[in-house]
Amino acid sequence: MDALEKFRRDETRRLICWIKNNRSSWQDITNSIIEQDMSVAQEFRNAIRSLRDNGFYQFIVLLLYTHNLKIENAIENSLLSLVNEHWDEGMPDRVINLLLDNLVEE
Repeated sequence: MDALEKFRRDETRRLICWIKNNRSSWQDITNSIIEQDMSVAQEFRNAIRSLRDNGFYQFIVLLLYTHNLKIENAIENSLLSLVNEHWDEGMPDRVINLLLDNLVEE
């Protein structure tokens, strides 16, 4: 077994242990994936913090792709905050260019 495969297996085991010790956070995460709108934002915040604090960033990325209204609103507000925080003379053109580059026909 190569080092990368050993790392993946160790990380999977670490995740299993985390789930065992954080069942309510894991329930919040899985509910947000399957439910259209999670009812308690604070529980979801705690789950994301726990994922971050334990280095499970892949699951945070997964959550960004759920069809959950609270998550969609959080992403939108986060993007607007980032644009506002980094606003300078070139920002409008960079934002418009990013938007144009990412508009694709489906």
